[in-house]
Amino acid sequence: MNGFSATFSKDVVVKDGKLHLRDEPIERFEITDVLGDGANGVVLDARHRLLNQPRAVKVWMKLRDTDKRDKVRQGIEEAQKLAASDPKWVAMVYDAEVEGGFLYSSMERIYGHTLANELKASDNLFNRWCLAAQYIDAIQNTTTETVHHGDAHPGNVMVIRLQDQHGSYTKTKLLDFGTSLFAGKEASESRHWRIVYKTFTQIIEPFKSKDWAMDQTIPYATRESPVLRCAYFKDVLDGLGVEAGTIRQVYHPPSPPITEE
Repeated sequence: MNGFSATFSKDVVVKDGKLHLRDEPIERFEITDVLGDGANGVVLDARHRLLNQPRAVKVWMKLRDTDKRDKVRQGIEEAQKLAASDPKWVAMVYDAEVEGGFLYSSMERIYGHTLANELKASDNLFNRWCLAAQYIDAIQNTTTETVHHGDAHPGNVMVIRLQDQHGSYTKTKLLDFGTSLFAGKEASESRHWRIVYKTFTQIIEPFKSKDWAMDQTIPYATRESPVLRCAYFKDVLDGLGVEAGTIRQVYHPPSPPITEE
């Protein structure tokens, strides 16, 4: 066999396309490459052997010496959030298991690139407006009284190009939910909305009318509920519509002067 091989730690190894967790082989998947890694683990490009379908297989593991968090507990909460969310807006989770002391999960394989890479590639205002609208729709449709993403920065947002009978269009999906296990619910929610605000402003940065559009009658800082916060972002998008070309600017001729009879 000459399949893909890689070593991520002494306990997480891929040998000839087969994932091993503390010497326990995971037979169901053929691993073909690495999709990415970060603070919480590694994501592998894979195929389900029996179904012959693409998968992304994530293994939660400590990749930093300073990380003292329980990766199994953290991964379970993240996977549960993904599984409970609308699959139209997140990477779908198919299953998750603990093997060899590690949590791993089989997820939807998304063919696209991150929002971070998209923003580096284009300053096109129409494209930016559509990305911002998609991003806020994703946040709105994955935020409930009990669930919020918590870490929706540009590196955790995938941009996908799709095609239908009307032509091509852009879709976004969220990856890697944050958890409140270690920071607490209130701190996690505060961080969630801080990151959403920062990411939204990054997307609309090239707009000349950005500051004017963001100066709403009810400022963002005073809006406490998710509904009102998302409404703020949509109001900003309405304000950017003319510059983006999504709203036609209507010419209103000046009124004739009023003359005394």
